[in-house]
Amino acid sequence: MRNGNGQPTARPVRDRVSEPEPDDPCAGVGDRRGAGDGAEKAAAELRDRIKRLERKVFGLDAAVFLPPQPPPVAMTGALGWLRANLLSTPFNIALTIITALLLIWVIPELVKFLLIDAVQFFEAVADHYGDTGDPKNGCGRFTGYDGTFRGRDGSTYTDVSYVVEPACDRGEPGVGHDHIQICIGTSDPDACNAGSAPYRRNGILTGGNIQKHSL
Repeated sequence: MRNGNGQPTARPVRDRVSEPEPDDPCAGVGDRRGAGDGAEKAAAELRDRIKRLERKVFGLDAAVFLPPQPPPVAMTGALGWLRANLLSTPFNIALTIITALLLIWVIPELVKFLLIDAVQFFEAVADHYGDTGDPKNGCGRFTGYDGTFRGRDGSTYTDVSYVVEPACDRGEPGVGHDHIQICIGTSDPDACNAGSAPYRRNGILTGGNIQKHSL
């Protein structure tokens, strides 16, 4: 362009409009609104850009979240306690297994000793050899119905009735002083004393010791 004197004039410079950043979610929205594209369309495009940015930053659709979940059943209650206290390490697992095996072996024998093979009847009786005068000494009578006996030939007999009539502690030492009478095959003291029991044995100890506090 030239002026009235024929000299070229400078072309007016327009301000350059900076291009919107590609990752700017709000870039270009105002221009589109001003262009009359509609606020609803601009808002939808804005939401779309925000979602794309969330996927880019977090690697997933951050708009979708799972609701809070309860802890696993294996970590709570009795099962959780067992897991934390008895099964937490290989050593604890081995110790738990060994303890369980011992209980399986011991408990039946303990029940048998305390309840099944226990003495069913006990009472203190007078010593027919006379009182020693020492309150620490004395005699006792006891019977049972579930005794287990082994013969000299190795034969074993179970659920056998028996009576000890009596067992006497006459002081220390027991050898030569303490005495006992045992009848097997009956739990009746009178039958034992009358000599009608299938097996009867009595006498003064030649070995061992009878203690009153153990009767």
